[in-house]
Amino acid sequence: EHIEYPRNVLDYKTNYYRTTYSPSITEMNGDIYVSYEISEVCNISDERSTVTKVKKSSDGGLTWTEFGEIAGMRWATVFALNGRIYLLGNNLGNNNAMIASIDPDGKTRSADIAVGVGGGAPTAVIVKDGRIYKAFGRKTISADITTDLFENSSWLCSQDITELFTTKWLSEAIGRNVTVVPIEPNIVAGKDGELYVFFRIDAATQIQLVAKLTDNGTRYEIAGEGIIRDFPTSKSKITIRYDEATDQYITISNPYMGGPMQNQRIVLCIAGSDD
Repeated sequence: EHIEYPRNVLDYKTNYYRTTYSPSITEMNGDIYVSYEISEVCNISDERSTVTKVKKSSDGGLTWTEFGEIAGMRWATVFALNGRIYLLGNNLGNNNAMIASIDPDGKTRSADIAVGVGGGAPTAVIVKDGRIYKAFGRKTISADITTDLFENSSWLCSQDITELFTTKWLSEAIGRNVTVVPIEPNIVAGKDGELYVFFRIDAATQIQLVAKLTDNGTRYEIAGEGIIRDFPTSKSKITIRYDEATDQYITISNPYMGGPMQNQRIVLCIAGSDD
């Protein structure tokens, strides 16, 4: 979607402008669905309006049609479940976890489902053993897929990850004083049958915290050393997904480039992992 940027867009700390971000993609019955967010933003974090839009392609991405939109939803992931298109993201107004669905006729439904989970990102939604899981800033939420996913009571919420990865623990682990600010986590189904959550932190580049999700998605435990020290990221959001064709875990990220580009978000890389 083409958006004209104003001439003063570089003065992003004082002027509102419209932009698009938070893309995600899924497939259902041979059709491709993409979601993305259109926001009115100032100073990066000050959003005064947002809408998440979904488009559909039935010809492999050559042409697209409007499928639906959810006002007030941000940082959403689009996914297919039980023959319907859903989105999981955050409510702009209160930052609670938010679910939405869009029917083929464009009819939408949305609801808040978890309070105080923290900011999300368009990272993967995992369905395993009849439960659906999505990681947010500090917590992971899950629900039985046979329940009403729009009912808050259907969802379980994990403990807060900062109970495990404390500032003291992280500072000792990486050898300097830092503050744990977990954000935009990825939940991944391991080849060992376990669920793992990778947390980006604003404290350092090239580092991801890793925890195993246990007790039906309600608790975390440190996985291995708890830190991946060479992850290709420069303090920006990532996504991790398993690719059956290569039997690898694939991430698309903004690589660490050092110097004045150390926090860049304009160069993309793709990386793979066997484990």
